Amino acid sequence: MKKVWLITGASRGLGFAWAKSALARGDLVIGAARNINNLDVLKQEYSSNFISVQMDVTSEASIKKAVKEGIKLFKKIDVLINNAGYGLFSPVETATEQDSHNVFETNFFGSLRVIQEVLPIMKQQKHGHIIQISSIAGLVNFPGIGLYNASKSAIESLIESLNLEIQNTGIKTSIVEPGPHATDWIDKSSVSPEYDTSYPTKKEFIEKFWPRLPLSKTENAVQPMLDLVDSKTPPFRLVIGDGLKKLIKDSLKLQIENINFYHES
Repeated sequence: MKKVWLITGASRGLGFAWAKSALARGDLVIGAARNINNLDVLKQEYSSNFISVQMDVTSEASIKKAVKEGIKLFKKIDVLINNAGYGLFSPVETATEQDSHNVFETNFFGSLRVIQEVLPIMKQQKHGHIIQISSIAGLVNFPGIGLYNASKSAIESLIESLNLEIQNTGIKTSIVEPGPHATDWIDKSSVSPEYDTSYPTKKEFIEKFWPRLPLSKTENAVQPMLDLVDSKTPPFRLVIGDGLKKLIKDSLKLQIENINFYHES
């Protein structure tokens, strides 16, 4: 049976790759993005199996309108790929309140708004799969992107609670944590405000202070997503990318080692 996917942030990067792969195997896709011009190629190639809808995840009205359009055409939503988001390169000390607010408005509250719009539909269907796209930065903290780290950690905590709340509804939840891929995340999909030159530049943060992680091909993220969507018992967390296992294990080990328990006498 054909599945209906709603993919936010579908016009570029991994979102576009996932939309195209779902369509290529015969599924139906609601591709949501602020700028839908890049989605015209999918509409031309896949015709009646695809609809592009304009969605700004910072606007509740925009989300409602987009979801309504998708439901009107395809009648249901089997899979939500909650992918819209962007990076913020700025040291914690110099991050402005507005930049900090903006990245949470999209990465956290935007994801929350989409979930709150789609979840009642899935409950009525008595099935569905909410897949939240986070990042390796939701598990491992890096210098120079503290606010981005925080937005991803926050959305992961939210999905953990959601998973407990809906575990008996027939709706599945998963968090996908991609590592570095050959997309435009570092450039066009990130904001890099000017800040105090006593801190390293964005380029220096990446080159000198970040782990030397291999850059995965965008197409390598396709099959893991298809397998996740098709699984009858999908994992709650799925890490996609190369060279990440040791980095994550070392980070979690350090967190445990840094926890101290105070014992009263």
